[in-house]
Amino acid sequence: MVDGTFGLIPGRLDVLNVRASQVLNILCDFKGAAICILTVVMSARKLPLYKKIFEWFRQEITAFRPLEVMSDFEPALRIAIEKTFLGTRVRGCK
Repeated sequence: MVDGTFGLIPGRLDVLNVRASQVLNILCDFKGAAICILTVVMSARKLPLYKKIFEWFRQEITAFRPLEVMSDFEPALRIAIEKTFLGTRVRGCK
């Protein structure tokens, strides 16, 4: 499961020296429990940034090969998943 959540963080995180837009969470099903395996504070909701995050994740966690990913219907997020994890089925949720 992948979800970007807006409005949880202030518009500027001085600690990280970034303009914050959302928190992106990647969760996996582990024996029936949703476990958060990555949380990223993002400064924008753009395809190049999503792709960079997923490419880094794929390189660092080489055993991670999802067959299915559930996300909302944000086009940039869905495209980045499909382009990074080839053959992965992206399912939508609301």
